[in-house]
Amino acid sequence: MVQVSNVTMDFNSASQQLNSLKEYLIAAARRELMFKRFRALDNISLDVQKGDVFGILGTNGSGKSTLMKIISGVLEPTEGSVAVRGNIAPLIELGAGFDFELTARENIFLNGALLGYSKKFIQEHFDDIVDFAEIRDFLDAPLKNYSSGMVSRIAFAIATVIVPDILIVDEVLSVGDFMFRQKCEKRIQSLIREHGTTVLIVTHSNEQIERLCNKAAWIEKGHVRMVGDAKTVSRTYQALGGRVGSPESEALIFETLNSDQRQGADKVECVTGKDRFEINSLCEVLLSKERNYQTVVVAPGDDAPVVMSALSIAGALEGICLMTKRGQLPSYVSAYLSRTQPNRLIILSHANVQEHVIEALQDAVSPTTEIHLIDRDDLEQLSRAAFRLATELGAQWGRFAVLSANRSGVASATVSPLFFLEPTPYLVCSFADASNNELAGILEEARTEQVAVMGNPVPLSDKTLNKMGAQRWKWVRIPEQPCDKSNTEALAWLGEEGLTTASKATTVYIIANDDYADGFSVAELAAGVAAIIVAVDLKNLDSIVRLLSFLRSNTSHIEHAVLVGGTSSFNSVTKDLVAKALSSS
Repeated sequence: MVQVSNVTMDFNSASQQLNSLKEYLIAAARRELMFKRFRALDNISLDVQKGDVFGILGTNGSGKSTLMKIISGVLEPTEGSVAVRGNIAPLIELGAGFDFELTARENIFLNGALLGYSKKFIQEHFDDIVDFAEIRDFLDAPLKNYSSGMVSRIAFAIATVIVPDILIVDEVLSVGDFMFRQKCEKRIQSLIREHGTTVLIVTHSNEQIERLCNKAAWIEKGHVRMVGDAKTVSRTYQALGGRVGSPESEALIFETLNSDQRQGADKVECVTGKDRFEINSLCEVLLSKERNYQTVVVAPGDDAPVVMSALSIAGALEGICLMTKRGQLPSYVSAYLSRTQPNRLIILSHANVQEHVIEALQDAVSPTTEIHLIDRDDLEQLSRAAFRLATELGAQWGRFAVLSANRSGVASATVSPLFFLEPTPYLVCSFADASNNELAGILEEARTEQVAVMGNPVPLSDKTLNKMGAQRWKWVRIPEQPCDKSNTEALAWLGEEGLTTASKATTVYIIANDDYADGFSVAELAAGVAAIIVAVDLKNLDSIVRLLSFLRSNTSHIEHAVLVGGTSSFNSVTKDLVAKALSSS
């Protein structure tokens, strides 16, 4: 039905910015007008058979839509050819073929005419189009007043009012409400099942590709990377698509993905949610099964240094750390407080956690609950106030202290179980001499023996340390970047101090570099089973391979791997890769 043969598509773009027609004409007259060539597609070949439901996968800018426009006849390729047998109903660009100043009624006739339908044909099928698009009450309103979902309804209804030989759907199914997307999918399935329509679908939804398509192609940077059955291509794209890394790492991941190892699936669990607050709520449920906490510490979950202070207090006072949003109290937090009625509630607030959130927290507990509010605009002062409060409430500090700049990263998440292994102060520090003199006093008060300093750059220089009398403490510097280096050095330090060690841990919590703060929610869980937190850069194939290699080399003692993060970070393919790494001997 569709044969794409060696298609190449080049676009020209101006190599300099010209601000007026006058500048353009002058540059042209002087022969200074230069263009640079951008190759959108490079020697693409595809063969789509009659009855195929063919999915096209790829990252933004990979050339998917350009290819669909060439197949539809909208664009002429620079090189190569496209042979199409049958009529095409293209749904390529939302709003293409519509005049937004006209009403929906007028646009149905306009768009139908552009697709080659006669006025009589449109009149005969007008009610079918309107009913399918569900716009009868808005027929005479200008299209400019319609939502994008309503426009996509009209476009889809017109394109499928007849039975096309070939239907091209370019991300149109991603627009609109869930119920209408279901309706569109049913129409497509009806065309396939009852009429043998050939369908080409461009989408970012791997689930949609696997469910609707029998074949698929993965296009990356204008090249066809893979063509085959939909599930295989989709899984390969999920594992490799849009990532950087060496060819060797790509080959190793591909080999792992397609290996027949299956026995490691029971070793992999997931603590995943739509955001870190949902992840925190899942961890709260797991922790509450083991203990009835009488101290609850609440902090804004989108402010990592504040959460680190909260973890420090929670660990020192045998409490639990829950996360709130700045402008909204998550229902699981209020429900937990109402259900457990703790003896003590500590609220950390930084950079305007809204007053009504703080009031809602206070209202959720009983009048006899001891409430402490630490509200500071400055992170340094907030961390020190948190330390003083914990000390006043009876915290018995251990050997260590953790210092960082006012930004956290992977190293902070890796080290976070320490707060529940041994009461440990967390302090934000700066370069100011007066502030650092106060810091030295706090370390003396806590009877600290060793200080871990984290940051990028590490905030305390040798000169500053000497001024503080650095010889009084043992210091270790842990950088926050890049991901693998931070994680490795933080784990090495924990191992050297006999806290947790990668060579003996039976459980590994795996977090994504971009969402490292998700790891804070599992800090207490990890401490409870002497587990380690390992970070991976999911955009980097080399980082993924390092994770898989680490798991393979420690299969003798790792019993569980727990993926912690958003549902968009860790999918079924990631879980499968981890399971296969753990099952290898």
